[in-house]
Amino acid sequence: MRKGQNVYKRKDGRWEARIITGRTAEGKILYKSLYAPTCRQALQRKKDYEIEMVIHPPVVEDPITFYEASLKWISENSADWKHSTRMKYQNYLERYIIPEWGYRTITEIDEELYKNLILQLKNSLSESSIQTVNTILKNCLAQAPGSLHIVPKQKKIKDKAKQIEVLTNSESAVLVHSCMNSRDTTALGILIALFEGIRLGELCALRWRDIDTEEGVLHIRHTLQRVQNLPEQVAKLGKTRLLLDTPKNHKERTIPIHPQLRSWLEVKKKLHSDADFVLSGSLKPVEPRTMTSRFKKFCETHGLRDFKFHTLRHTFATRCVESGMDIKVLSELLGHSSVKITLDRYVHPSMEYKKFQISSLCMS
Repeated sequence: MRKGQNVYKRKDGRWEARIITGRTAEGKILYKSLYAPTCRQALQRKKDYEIEMVIHPPVVEDPITFYEASLKWISENSADWKHSTRMKYQNYLERYIIPEWGYRTITEIDEELYKNLILQLKNSLSESSIQTVNTILKNCLAQAPGSLHIVPKQKKIKDKAKQIEVLTNSESAVLVHSCMNSRDTTALGILIALFEGIRLGELCALRWRDIDTEEGVLHIRHTLQRVQNLPEQVAKLGKTRLLLDTPKNHKERTIPIHPQLRSWLEVKKKLHSDADFVLSGSLKPVEPRTMTSRFKKFCETHGLRDFKFHTLRHTFATRCVESGMDIKVLSELLGHSSVKITLDRYVHPSMEYKKFQISSLCMS
């Protein structure tokens, strides 16, 4: 959504104000992007930046190294990123880019060096990872506008579609029956994932206060994940820590509770305080890898084949489509940024459904 004055609303909900900072030798416009939660704040940041540039115009300095440019980019933008995003960029820099370019000056880096680096990385990285590398390179090099280098626009090529697992109707029936007979928190968590389509991290972050049994809805407000600590935090906090963060795409959402779950949730909620986590029944959460381990053991115990926890989410999405649910509604229930993602990644009609669709055709 465009709002004028070079201010846009992004798909992730933030507002982006763009400021022209110069042009490359080839005439391409260079921009500085500023982010804010509202349009008014984005406009104010843009105005403040422009005033600051008038009062304190940038001083032309000696060329900086790529490593220095990367530090500058991270320090100026990381406040707008989720922790996992920052660690992803930092890991890519440390593993793939800094060893090759770290102490080269920005002005040394040209199209030939860029092509050689990408060619080298394509031997070990997927196309989506190459796109991440390209994003990092583009933003780091932009820290020195006016330099002679150009980062060519990398054409995005779709990875081959991965085979997605979905439970058969009979497998779903066995799983539901086993959970209903178990009646423990692990079984409850499995059913919530299967009937509500939420992610593993969202399930682990779910508290009883997020479940409104009177209204018949549950609120997805957080996700729980184990993340790497920043290098400066390792000595004090260790290599990793549990992080309670906003859901993916910064999207909170509300999902109607399936009728088969509602009565069980009503009974369980009366036994716990609002602050208790659903999976643990206490103030201490169950982390995703622990739930994954419990899920694997549950499947083994009840004679189910080995499949990933995320298969429950795939199954939910597929059953919703097969039942005729509107794709826009499903996309919102899943917390996707667009309907296209829902169709491309999470809708996998079963052979039984395909047969039903074919048999319902009328040719006369």
